[in-house]
Amino acid sequence: MAALGVLLTAGAATASTDIPTVALTHEQIAALQSTFPKTGEQVKVVGIGSYNVAVSLQRRNAVKLGTPVGAISHSKITEIYYITSGSGTMVVDGTLANVKDMDPKGDVVAIAAGPSTQSIMTGGLSRNVSAGDVIVVPPNTPHGWSQIDDQVSYVMFRTDPGKVLSAGFSNPNLKDNK
Repeated sequence: MAALGVLLTAGAATASTDIPTVALTHEQIAALQSTFPKTGEQVKVVGIGSYNVAVSLQRRNAVKLGTPVGAISHSKITEIYYITSGSGTMVVDGTLANVKDMDPKGDVVAIAAGPSTQSIMTGGLSRNVSAGDVIVVPPNTPHGWSQIDDQVSYVMFRTDPGKVLSAGFSNPNLKDNK
């Protein structure tokens, strides 16, 4: 993974002691990304005034072209992907069949992304993405991967104006967790 550090801070012209600044070093991110067992891990959720921002690390393994596109859609948050390694074809805004609500007590809804649905998606807009690319996925936009050669990893930022994510969450495996 390329050296990437993340600094979350308020963009206001004047400093406020009510709005936190959170730094995640590239060492912390690399250490966490090298050890997480799942395809993704929420790292931190920070309350920034009228909304929350989450930082998540994601890794998607190979998807063979022609495999049905498993899609997910989040009703309350916007996701911003920064691809750190690998490449693949992301699909957004396709047609969904048999949409199912995700378990409200499961990690995706309870910790990572708030109310979400999942389905198989057909059609949609396909884009090849690779390291250095940024993708913005607005709320209620189904998205998934139609092809990944080996693996794609990315840092995901989630903006949460409805505050459905728990501000103050910090991954317990994060080194030097503050």
